[in-house]
Amino acid sequence: MKNVQVDLSEAGIQKMIDELNSFEKWLNQKADEFLRYLSEYGCEVAQASLNQAIYSAEGNDISLSIEASKDGYILKADGTDVLFLEFGAGVHYNGSGDEEQFSTIASGKVYRIGEYGKGRGKRDAWYYYPNGDKSLGAVRTHGNPAGKPLYSARKAISRDANMIAKGVFNYQ
Repeated sequence: MKNVQVDLSEAGIQKMIDELNSFEKWLNQKADEFLRYLSEYGCEVAQASLNQAIYSAEGNDISLSIEASKDGYILKADGTDVLFLEFGAGVHYNGSGDEEQFSTIASGKVYRIGEYGKGRGKRDAWYYYPNGDKSLGAVRTHGNPAGKPLYSARKAISRDANMIAKGVFNYQ
């Protein structure tokens, strides 16, 4: 903690005001640095989780980005596979879907496990045509387990925020 000693005079009070203005500027810079670092850390955790996610398609189309907002930063995942890799598909790997933490909102509707898309994931296994092409034959699937890349990022940020703050603010 920094101590500032000043004389009780006009010059001393001005020095105190200048010190406080300088501290406010430093604090705002460090707060922005802290929030940016948290979002970058979350992005790394989410990317590592995406890299390990089990998914039957060739790769995935998810891209992660960090965007500045008026309140800090936003970790954003874009792509058609986001919901499948975050929440999984089907009850085989992901339970009954009764658990609220495994529900998601897409286009303003709440979906439980197995309800998204055509709802076939309510069954233990189902068939689909790759890329919708019936000439390739039907493929049996159990869906895929929830990869939870964004959930994992949120948990890691919450768990490690204090340690990260100590590093950013140089506090022991």
